[in-house]
Amino acid sequence: MNLDFVHTQIRELQTTLANISTNGSDIAQFEAAIVACLEHHASVKEYIAKNEFQDTAQEIHFFKELKPQITSKHIYFLKLYGIHSKMPIGSNNLIKEYLQTELTKIDNFYKNNIEFCRYYSSNSCYNDELYFLRGSFKVRLDLDQSYLDLDKSFNTSHGFKAARIIAHRDIKIYVDQLLRRIDRPTLTIPTESQLEWSGSKTDLVELIYGLQESGIIKSDINTIAQHFQSIFTIDLGDFYKTWTEIRARKKDKTKLFSKIIVDLNNRIENYD
Repeated sequence: MNLDFVHTQIRELQTTLANISTNGSDIAQFEAAIVACLEHHASVKEYIAKNEFQDTAQEIHFFKELKPQITSKHIYFLKLYGIHSKMPIGSNNLIKEYLQTELTKIDNFYKNNIEFCRYYSSNSCYNDELYFLRGSFKVRLDLDQSYLDLDKSFNTSHGFKAARIIAHRDIKIYVDQLLRRIDRPTLTIPTESQLEWSGSKTDLVELIYGLQESGIIKSDINTIAQHFQSIFTIDLGDFYKTWTEIRARKKDKTKLFSKIIVDLNNRIENYD
């Protein structure tokens, strides 16, 4: 199976969502985002139904890395829709209590799924065949309850749970921002359009992998890449392929970081 179609659907969804303003509490904006997620999810599902994976490695890659990029956005915008549609009308303390409850729900999810959360966030792979192959699971591996009601031809035992991990991280960031705006109403948060990435896409991919590998940003590559794409309004395309090209470099495999070191040292030395 050629997964280019899936990558294209993911990129198109990211572009569509970037064009939908979700900074406010307009329910219609969240609805539009949800519809976009459903449309791309349906297109990918139809494509997978008509084609066979080349091997188990490709199937694992799809259900572990690719599909969660779509499903997580659906979960994310459904949650934002729910948060704003049920937001209480009252004092700031009442609203803060409501939002804190939402954060508690996320914390409980992590506590109840701590082993798998650690597994997925650390890019482990020793249980991938059980977690991310269709029809391959063991009851003792803590199945997501929703798996019982999902289409087994397009889902694995832990694929939906992986998407929830990604979505919950983004939801937590969103809710934290709402809380900060309540505590500091005059706080101005820079908009994405104020930041411009002047380097190449390959440079940005190198930076993303470097920040994750160093532990400076503690998250999976998908989540970090999505945030950087949103911040700089840039489409990184198949950044896994770009990473492979970086690894295949004959000379300086860390060209961006090498340049940063030289430029920063020059500034330090010439500072007056």
